[in-house]
Amino acid sequence: MMFGLGFGRFLGSEGVLGLALSAAFSVSLLLALFGFHGLWRNYGSAMGAATFAYGLIAIILFLVSSVLTLFAVQTICEFWGCYTIFASWGLILIIVSLVLLGVAFILDGVAFIVARRFTGLQGGAVAAGVLFIVGGSFVTSILLALFGGFFVLAPAFILGGIVLLRAPVPGAGWPTPVVAPSPPFGPS
Repeated sequence: MMFGLGFGRFLGSEGVLGLALSAAFSVSLLLALFGFHGLWRNYGSAMGAATFAYGLIAIILFLVSSVLTLFAVQTICEFWGCYTIFASWGLILIIVSLVLLGVAFILDGVAFIVARRFTGLQGGAVAAGVLFIVGGSFVTSILLALFGGFFVLAPAFILGGIVLLRAPVPGAGWPTPVVAPSPPFGPS
């Protein structure tokens, strides 16, 4: 992941492979966001809409910062050496984009937990939500992202994808999930 974030130039690599990995990671995250757009469109989940909007901004910033860091670091390192103040701006931009991605993963988890009653797999939605929240917390803390945050997110994405694929689509002829009525307030 470090090579994908533009640090490959510091370690002797050209970083083009890292840019390709960053682009593939961004595209896969963009595709996953459409599931949260579906939670908003099909079930009216405001958390799904917020997750989609925030995630879109975070992913675009991550991709832009990866591209800018790669080209800025390569250009600056060729002319002034790798340890200039301009190269540190690329590092700061990457760290900020990672924190924003971590918050987006936490929002993914909250959206799964909030919309669990619509998915048909309530236990799976809660499990995916908890994994997303834990993995997003690890990614937000930067240091733990390198040692396990993305390993926690891998099963979260798998389980979240299963939950979103199994969610019934209203009006498609599938039975919609039944929500139990809440008990009346006060003594009867």
